[in-house]
Amino acid sequence: MRTGPKQNESQKQSDSAGPAPESPHRFKFGPRHRILRRADFQLTYGEGRRAHGRFVAVFCRRRARDEPGGEFWRLGITATRKSGNAVRRNRQRRLVREYFRLNQHWLPGGCDFVVNTRSGLSTASLAELAKDLDRVMQRFGFRPPAGPNAESKTPAEIEAPSEGPDKGQKARKAQ
Repeated sequence: MRTGPKQNESQKQSDSAGPAPESPHRFKFGPRHRILRRADFQLTYGEGRRAHGRFVAVFCRRRARDEPGGEFWRLGITATRKSGNAVRRNRQRRLVREYFRLNQHWLPGGCDFVVNTRSGLSTASLAELAKDLDRVMQRFGFRPPAGPNAESKTPAEIEAPSEGPDKGQKARKAQ
């Protein structure tokens, strides 16, 4: 039986330590972060808030703490045939999952997000999608933390009525 090349002790120790802390592999997108049941999609559409971007429409619903998995955020993605063939739809789903995977450290627990993709997303880059989804998330009141100790919004703050821009800002935009 043939074995691979021999490793010295320092290589063995570094391999057993796992991925480096700054490695993107430490951010997982496991089953607890997925919406799988049709009933959960329907609840999010019916009870959730909606915000639109250039590439996506996002629905966000706060779950009760007593619901299963209530402490985690969950994501559901819909990509209809209108948004392209199977290859394009799968790319759209991969981009959306990657955005949520990379930004999960500041997403609030206890929220369901359903993302409906649009056809323009299949030609967009991850950076373009990230910019668009950042704007959409800000409409829900979620912002990436400013520093290492900054805290993200709690699920209770989702339902708090958000105040729109002040009247002076509206007047300046009209001019």
